Amino acid sequence: MKKPVKKTKPAKAPADAPKTGLPRTGKLKTVNKPKIGSLQQSSVQAVQSGQALRKRAEMIARETADQSPENIDTMSTAEIRQMIHELRVHQIQLDMQNEELHRSQVELEEARSRYFDLYDMAPVGYLTLSEKGLILEANLTASTLLGVPRGELVKKTLSCFILREDQDSYYLHHKKLSQTGGPQVCNLRMVKKGGAEFWAHMEASAVQTEGDVPVYHVVLMDITVLKQVEETRILNDSLSKILNGIDGVVYVTDMKTYEVVFVNTYGENIWGDIQGKICWQTIQAGKNGPCEFCTNGKLLRTDGKPTEGVVWEFQNTVNKRWYNCRDRAIYWPDGRIVRMEIATDITERKAMMLELESSYQQLRVLNRRWVEIEELERKRLSAELHDEIGQNLTALGINFGILKMSLPPDTESNVYDRIDDSINLLKRSSVHMKSIMSNLRPTLLDDYGLVPALHWYAQESAKRTGIKISCVAEELQCRPNAEIETALFRIAQEAVNNSVKHAHAKRIRLTLKHEGNRLSLVITDNGIGFDMQATPGHGSHGWGLMIIRERCAGIKGISHIESKPDRGTKISIEVPL
Repeated sequence: MKKPVKKTKPAKAPADAPKTGLPRTGKLKTVNKPKIGSLQQSSVQAVQSGQALRKRAEMIARETADQSPENIDTMSTAEIRQMIHELRVHQIQLDMQNEELHRSQVELEEARSRYFDLYDMAPVGYLTLSEKGLILEANLTASTLLGVPRGELVKKTLSCFILREDQDSYYLHHKKLSQTGGPQVCNLRMVKKGGAEFWAHMEASAVQTEGDVPVYHVVLMDITVLKQVEETRILNDSLSKILNGIDGVVYVTDMKTYEVVFVNTYGENIWGDIQGKICWQTIQAGKNGPCEFCTNGKLLRTDGKPTEGVVWEFQNTVNKRWYNCRDRAIYWPDGRIVRMEIATDITERKAMMLELESSYQQLRVLNRRWVEIEELERKRLSAELHDEIGQNLTALGINFGILKMSLPPDTESNVYDRIDDSINLLKRSSVHMKSIMSNLRPTLLDDYGLVPALHWYAQESAKRTGIKISCVAEELQCRPNAEIETALFRIAQEAVNNSVKHAHAKRIRLTLKHEGNRLSLVITDNGIGFDMQATPGHGSHGWGLMIIRERCAGIKGISHIESKPDRGTKISIEVPL
């Protein structure tokens, strides 16, 4: 008969047993789980796995119970207590291991969750490629960069997203990667699904999978903005080199604030480093505000678009030098409209022009004086021809007449013929002399004015040349001064002579009009005309046109000449009264 076993209190754990923080029942404390959907799902799976493991353990325990060397019926109370103690310690150790395993599993799930968050939400694109360049995996950023949903990227070749012009660069990049296995870097242009292009920075490295099959990890970054900034910087550097090499001032100012945003080396040598300063405070002197000659108002149309620009000359108030300025509104790289001025130093040229103008004015004074002397000499010669030679010819005619009447009746007839021939010769000489006197200085011009003189000249020239020459001249309320009358008459003479000698005109017309305080003279012909762009040479009508211009300038008039080959010529003169 078996002895009854006394119920004993559970043995206390040794003092050196590790504290687990577990209740006496040996159950695990509930671990606070992260509030992440994926982690909750993982925890449920872990519980289900633990229950299945428990069932397997109980089955194995029943199968091996008969093989256990311990027989509890033969064990003493102390031995049973010791075994229970060992079981409890073992259970505590298992519970501690289970808790540590569960904690590690939770931390692993958290790390995996963080990894996937970092992978998908990374600011760069991540791709995994096969050895043949097929996309095996891609994060959300790569999907966004290529404009294709992530699921549709799988099994596509990365090369189909490379711009055609950069396919060779990608081929060499992939070839080096497969040959060396080392990291490879390149910049190339890629194309999104919709056709939009962008610059990409690609970094790739080779890794080995468990099956010893190589795959490639690729990092993609959109560097379009960086490329644009780099291209803009290169362009700006190139532009700065060009502008700094110009032998003249180039500066750019903000059209609203007048701030200098650029000045080339030539300008810095004059004004120093004025970039960032106000133009009217640095480029000009003695200004309390924007310059009154500023061209900003002329550089933009009413719709705000730039005009063709303004070209002007100006003497700088700082260095007192003259500049030829070309101003234009342009778009600056930051999008604002600015004023760019290119100013070429023309001080020496200006001095030469002023000297030339002074010489030209002196020449005009001399020419005017020469014209006055010429007219006086013409008048003097005409008077001498009239007073001396004219009177002598008249006296000779009278003498020949007296001589003829005084001859005896028996004088031979040939003597009378000689005397008659001499008298006719004197008459023709007298007519020719009167023509010369009229050409030198027509008395009509001095006695009756410009209008009768023009009518007379047109008639006489028509008789002399056989060309149809008409004159339409309004009666003037008051006569212009003698200088204007003489100049206009000589201009008409020169124009008609040019038309007859060089233009071979068949019809010439003179028109004189009085409009307000201006007097206009227009001479037109239907001659062969000439090319206005050609430079007339000596002996041609060029000298005549130059004389016309100089005579017009001498009376402060304005001359305008129009002509085309086979279209005739028109000379217009306007003189202030």
